[in-house]
Amino acid sequence: MATLYDYYNTGGNNHSIFVQNRQVAQTFTASENYTISSLKLKIYRDALWTPVPTIDLKVEIQGTDENGHPDGNVLASATIAYANIPVTTADWEEIAISCDLTNGEKYAIVLYHTPDNDISVNYHCYWSVDSTSPIYTGGNYEYSNNDGGTWASTGSDFMFEVWGQLTFRPPNDVVTLRRLVAAANNKIWYEDIS
Repeated sequence: MATLYDYYNTGGNNHSIFVQNRQVAQTFTASENYTISSLKLKIYRDALWTPVPTIDLKVEIQGTDENGHPDGNVLASATIAYANIPVTTADWEEIAISCDLTNGEKYAIVLYHTPDNDISVNYHCYWSVDSTSPIYTGGNYEYSNNDGGTWASTGSDFMFEVWGQLTFRPPNDVVTLRRLVAAANNKIWYEDIS
């Protein structure tokens, strides 16, 4: 059963738009060693387009660089058909996605939509954001206006939830010994073997 590990899910009082060539991201710090099973993001799209365009919303988990920006190293990705995104009003959309996270490391949830043949049209998508009094301390809202080439930070936070399951990882300094043990006449003998 999945557990909610990292999140900021209250206080969304605004939204951020992302269109062609613009990517947005929420960075977060993993609170445990765990494997992501899904993300939940509070998003919506315009209802202006008929027919609904056949583009996808791309969702990625990326690492972050020394400045805390998405580093372009895609650890996992998923897509949502534009037609399946909630219309007009933000709602929680669950996205199945999986990768291992390390406790204390910072990651980025990156969103953008794939290009459409008609590059003159901007199909608007929106992500609910707390721009008034954000209190999440493990990361922040980031944006790029050149397809992820460069990133800028803000003091705001997107609405997100990261769900997953704990991952056991033995420490790197564990030494394993094998020992042969024999017992007879109320005595025990042992010998380390390779």
